[in-house]
Amino acid sequence: MQHRLSVTGTLPKESIPVLRGIEVENDGGGITFTSTSPEEMKRLKRMLSFSLADLITGEYEKKRLSDIINAHHSYLAGEERREVLRHASLAMQSLPPTERTHYIEDKLYTFLKDSEVLSVEGFVNFRLKEYKERLSTAAEEAAAVYMAEKEYEEFISLLKYYVYMQPARMQLLHVVIGPEGAFRLYDSAFKDVTKQMKDEIKNEDTGMLSSDDLLVSLLITLAPQQIVLHRAENFQNKNVPETVFKVFGKRVRFCDACALCGFRD
Repeated sequence: MQHRLSVTGTLPKESIPVLRGIEVENDGGGITFTSTSPEEMKRLKRMLSFSLADLITGEYEKKRLSDIINAHHSYLAGEERREVLRHASLAMQSLPPTERTHYIEDKLYTFLKDSEVLSVEGFVNFRLKEYKERLSTAAEEAAAVYMAEKEYEEFISLLKYYVYMQPARMQLLHVVIGPEGAFRLYDSAFKDVTKQMKDEIKNEDTGMLSSDDLLVSLLITLAPQQIVLHRAENFQNKNVPETVFKVFGKRVRFCDACALCGFRD
């Protein structure tokens, strides 16, 4: 008695198992495997499940991610879409095998055990619902992260331009971040000018700002020629030091071992 399995789809040569007792016929549109041994056919299906899972998470996965991104985010330029695709692909590759490769392999083998025909494209479309949903999620999350990063960089560029055009109201400003994230400001003579500086920009909007956002707003307004950040590790929002450095560049230096930091030589 002959046992057959027909697989339609473009299969790379390296994904086709080679087993003794299994005849392989390639008709251009797919491959047909034939054997008189049920044990060898079972073994073939297990090996084929493994190799096709790799094929799907490689070739098919990237194509489907690209299709989703092109369909939902056509407003992005080509290079931008490629960047989103790269992030989405990395997100998928970082998933545990049970949610990706092993998941597909198990689904394939469960299907092949009782089937003599497999369409790879049809299998992906109709048998991998959870996987397809995960692809959509990865693509949308990657696009959201990319847009947020793009908006952040545009915002930084705007702040840099504003600071560049602003006359410096202080030559040197010391910013000391306390253990709870609260800040104190000192001038070049180490005089505490926190209240004075806050009062100068005080309005209805500043009352709604977090301590970190208020500090950034103060720095933008004062545009000091030099900023010394003391105990930057105490910032509640760990992105703030990076933002300050991106906006002010070489005007900023960091300190964690001086009298203002609470240390003495």
